[in-house]
Amino acid sequence: AAVAAFGLPAKVADISVEDQQVVVTTLGNHLLCSWAQPKVFLRRTGHPMLEKATTPYLAKVVDRTRFVLLDHAGEPLGVRVDASQGALVVQGADSLLRAGRFQVPAGLSILVGLLVAWLISVRVPGVWKFGALLAMTSFWIGAHFWRRRAEATPLDGRVQDFRRRLPGAPAGRPCPRGPARAVSAAQLIDFYSYFQSFVRDRNMYYVCANLIVPLTRPEQLSFAELVGPRDVTWFVSHFWGTPFGHFVDSLSKHAQSSLAGRRKLQDMTYWICTLSNNQWKVGDELGQRPEESSFYLALRSPSCEGTAMVLDDEAAALTRSWCLFEVVTTLTLTRTAQASFAGLQLCTASGVLNLGHARPDVAMNLANRLATLRLEDATATEKSDKTDIDNIVEAMDGGFAAVNGFVRSSIQEALLATREAFDGDFQVIIAALGKDGRSAAMDEGGAVPLAPAPRGWFERVFRQAVGAEVEEV
Repeated sequence: AAVAAFGLPAKVADISVEDQQVVVTTLGNHLLCSWAQPKVFLRRTGHPMLEKATTPYLAKVVDRTRFVLLDHAGEPLGVRVDASQGALVVQGADSLLRAGRFQVPAGLSILVGLLVAWLISVRVPGVWKFGALLAMTSFWIGAHFWRRRAEATPLDGRVQDFRRRLPGAPAGRPCPRGPARAVSAAQLIDFYSYFQSFVRDRNMYYVCANLIVPLTRPEQLSFAELVGPRDVTWFVSHFWGTPFGHFVDSLSKHAQSSLAGRRKLQDMTYWICTLSNNQWKVGDELGQRPEESSFYLALRSPSCEGTAMVLDDEAAALTRSWCLFEVVTTLTLTRTAQASFAGLQLCTASGVLNLGHARPDVAMNLANRLATLRLEDATATEKSDKTDIDNIVEAMDGGFAAVNGFVRSSIQEALLATREAFDGDFQVIIAALGKDGRSAAMDEGGAVPLAPAPRGWFERVFRQAVGAEVEEV
C-alpha cells in the first residue's frame, strides 16, 4: 500500500463526467477505502481548476479503480472536467488512515508489520532475522512503488505510437512563428482519427493539455513543426470550448468545398492557434500587443486566402475577444486586400454557410443568435487582452458598429446562399416526386404541376433575425 501511504501519487488514466458527476479512473487500484471519503488532490492533469486547487477534494469510491470527485462539502462539483493524465495524491494523514490494500488503512498495516517484526526479533534468536524482514518489506514497498510509477496509461502509449509513425523519426522542424506553421486538412483529420477514442465529445482545452503538450514535450515545438509545417492558406478563428469533433468536421466540410478540383486535402492548409502556436512559448506567440501576435502575422500573410470561422449553435466564437480581433483584422483585409481574399467564411459541421452548403435550420438558428449578439460584450481570459482589443476596434473606422455590421452582413449573405440552395433542392425533390407518384392533382396530360418553393418563411427569418430588406424574386 506504499503508493497510497505517505501521499505517494498514483497515475490517473481518465477524468470525465458520468451522470453529471466527475469520475476519476486510476491506472490500477487507487487503494482508497470505500468506507471513507479520503481527502485528495489531482495534479499534473493539465486542467486549471484541479491544478490551482488549494483545498482538497473528497473521493467517493465507486470501485477499485474509480471514484467520484466531490467538493470539500461532499457535494458534486457541478462543472465539466476532462483529462486523460495526472496523479492522485492522498492528503496527509488520510494516506495512512483512509487508504490501503484490502480496505485496511495503510497506517494499521504498517503498525501490524512493525509489531510482527518486533515479535520475531524478540522471540527468535539472531538479530539478522529482523534485519532480513525489514529488507524484504522495503524491497516489496520499493518494487510496488516503482511498478506503479513505471506503468504507462493508455494515452501515454497512444502518444508514443503517434510519434513513432511520424515521417522522419520524429525530429521536428523548427520554423519562424506565424504563417509558416499551418497544418494541412489531411494532417488535422489524421490527428483526430488517431486520438478520437480519447477525444470523444471533448473540446480544444482537453486536446491542448492532454494531446498537444505531451506530443511536443521532447522537442518543445509547436504541433505543426512536429508533423511538418505548411504555409497558411486559411486562418481559423474558433472557440476553444467547442467540441473538437465539431471543429474538425466543420473544417473538413470547408476543405471539401474549397478543393474545386485543383487541390488535394494535403494542399488545403489551416493556421490553428492550438496546433500552430508553440504551447511551450505562448508568451512569445502573443507578443506585447495583439498586432505583434502570431495570429496577426498569419492572418496578414500574402498566402492567406481568408478566415474560416468555426461556429457552433451558440456562435460562441463571437463571444471571445481574440476572435473579435480576428474578425476586425479580416474586415480590414476585406476592405483593402486584393479580390482573391475571400473574407469571412462561416463554417459549421453541416457545411459552409456562405456557400449555401449548410442545413437551413443551422443557418436560421445562427441568424437568430447573431441578431442580438453585441461584439462589444466579448470576453477574454486576461482582462488586459479585452481592453487592448476593444481599443483597436474603437480606433478603426466605424468602430463596433462597423464590425457588428460586417458580421451581420456575412450571415445575411449566408442565408441568401442557403435559400438559393434550398430552392434548387426543393424543385429537384418535387420533380422527382412528380415522376414517380400519382396524385389527384394531375392535369389532363397526367403530369403533376410543380409547386414553387415556400419562400415566405425565409423572408420572415430575414426580417425577424437580421432586419434585412429582402427583394421579392
